[in-house]
Amino acid sequence: MNKNIKYSQNFLTSEKVLNQIIKQLNLKETDTVYEIGTGKGHLTTKLAKISKQVTSIELDSHLFNLSSEKL
Repeated sequence: MNKNIKYSQNFLTSEKVLNQIIKQLNLKETDTVYEIGTGKGHLTTKLAKISKQVTSIELDSHLFNLSSEKL
């Protein structure tokens, strides 16, 4: 997938980095998470598994549709 220069996109896909972020957040099952930039949904998926609710915002309509199907 091409990055959209208009949105200065960078995609986080490294499992190691994703897991480090999740560990540092120290989330509980009762937490609500707000994420800016859903991207391809890699982090969003992990957040949804360990928190009560995730609200994520994505401006790129193509990525929004892609992540909506995934989530």
